[in-house]
Amino acid sequence: MQEIFVPWAAWYGKAPFKMEFPDHWEVAVHHMRGGPDIGDAGIRQALQETIGAPPLREFARGRSSAAILVDDLSRPTPAFRLLPYVLEELAAAGIGADAVKIICALAAHRPMTRDDLVKKVGLDIVDTMQVLNHNAYENLEFLGYSSRGVPIWVNRDMTSCEVRIALGMITPRGGMFGGGAKLLIPGA
Repeated sequence: MQEIFVPWAAWYGKAPFKMEFPDHWEVAVHHMRGGPDIGDAGIRQALQETIGAPPLREFARGRSSAAILVDDLSRPTPAFRLLPYVLEELAAAGIGADAVKIICALAAHRPMTRDDLVKKVGLDIVDTMQVLNHNAYENLEFLGYSSRGVPIWVNRDMTSCEVRIALGMITPRGGMFGGGAKLLIPGA
C-alpha cells in the first residue's frame, strides 16, 4: 500500500491526512509552490505602500470609528496574524481599539462560536474588543436597489462606522473567484 500525507484541518490542528493507494496504482504528488512568508516587515510595508488607494493610516486619519470584516473558518485567512497590524495603523490614525468593530462576514454560514473566534482573530482580540457575528436577518440597513432592482441590505454595525475594511482572501473556484468583495455582499 502506498501512503501519501496531505495537509488539512487548518483551524483544527496541523496533523496530515493519510491517504492510502494500492501498490499497482501510479500515484504522483505535486506540491504547491508557495512564496516565502513576508514577515512582520512585509505586512507593515503592504499596509503603508498600498496599490490604488492611500495607505490605511492616511485614509483613516480624521475619522472616529472603523469596522473590519473578516471571513469565517471556511476560509484560511490568518486574521489573527494580520489584525494587530491593521489595528496599529488605525491607532496611528487616531482610531483606538474601543472604536473598532470586528464583524464576521458569514453570509449563509453558521455563526462562529467563541472557540472559532479565538482561532480566527486571536484570544486577545476576542477578550478585549467588540467582535460580532453578522446576522442576515437582524440589525440591517437598507441602502437602496441595485441596477437590476435587487434590494440591498447590509450590516448596520458596519454602516455606522466611518472606515470600513474587508480583511480576507481571494481564491479561484471553478470558473470564478471566491472571497474579495463577497465579504461585503453577501458576507455582511
